[in-house]
Amino acid sequence: MAGLTVDTSEIRGNPIDVLEELVDANEWRFDRNSAEEMVVELTGRWCDYRLYFIWQEDLSAISFSCIVDLRVPGHRRGNFLELLGAVNEKLWLGHFDLTNFLGIPGAFDDPRFEAAVSRIIAACDDHGKAAAFIATDEAWAHRYANRGFRLFAYGLDQLMLQNALAHGLSVLRKEA
Repeated sequence: MAGLTVDTSEIRGNPIDVLEELVDANEWRFDRNSAEEMVVELTGRWCDYRLYFIWQEDLSAISFSCIVDLRVPGHRRGNFLELLGAVNEKLWLGHFDLTNFLGIPGAFDDPRFEAAVSRIIAACDDHGKAAAFIATDEAWAHRYANRGFRLFAYGLDQLMLQNALAHGLSVLRKEA
């Protein structure tokens, strides 16, 4: 990491400018969307980082957030799921994301997906966490409740809208 000397005797109005000097001195990728915003991207050994800085002059405050894109080696995924379950009070299963991550997009009946779901449930049980799931129909909700999921959301926006539209059109056709 490159050293950086900042002259603190000079009062600066926008601390994002000082951050830009630090980021530039380290030769990190960044983008200034405006005078008050900066996005920095870093590539690490195990993950990529995306740092967001927003200067709010009226509050004399900087908002900072960091997104971590963690790369988990295949042989460590089981341990990672257990660790993730230990950290979170609830562990929501993102079934679309999980099938994509496993390289089997949308294959919810694939044995690899079923095995991963079983490991998630076991990790939740081992750590006293609630396994959570978004069910798109009643059959899926019942099946996953029987497998050990304890927290549910129901439906997908587009399915709910589609069903409501179908019902509304059915009522209108009967009236016509």
